[in-house]
Amino acid sequence: MSLESRGMSKVSESFKARADGAAFWEAWVASVLTRGGLYVQCHPWTIDGKDHSQDFDLTVGSHQDCGLEGGCYLTDAQYVEVKSLSLNFTGPEDYPKDEVLVCSQNSYIRKASGRGLYAPFILCSTATGSLVYIPKGTEVTFGKEVHDRTRNELYKAVTVPKSALRPVQDFIELFHG
Repeated sequence: MSLESRGMSKVSESFKARADGAAFWEAWVASVLTRGGLYVQCHPWTIDGKDHSQDFDLTVGSHQDCGLEGGCYLTDAQYVEVKSLSLNFTGPEDYPKDEVLVCSQNSYIRKASGRGLYAPFILCSTATGSLVYIPKGTEVTFGKEVHDRTRNELYKAVTVPKSALRPVQDFIELFHG
């Protein structure tokens, strides 16, 4: 399914072609969260293979405070990880797998030390544009062997059970509660 069939323009196609694969979906998630009444700060994306070297994909909050010097910050900020998946789902109930791959074990260990998820993860279906989220603190399992088709090699991943998935609206409501 092309982006145009989802109502997105040639400009969107051009952006997606120049940015890394995740940048478009990070912007998509930011747009959905903004429409839900949240403030979102997007970190610089990886463009043409140059990494932004940020620890998290988005910073999200419901209250923005702007100082006299013009700098603004989120008073209730949460860092959020965004993962785009080539899976077809519209919500937690029709997520097509019983086990959810969160990220590589190496990536996880660089950012966290415990078994509880260090940040909320928002997962985006590249087939439908639908979002689900995994709450911060969700217990993870280490050591799932996964084959990376791009690099044609095995790596160890961090997973959670499908039952950990929540509708993205639940994440939005955390800030409006």
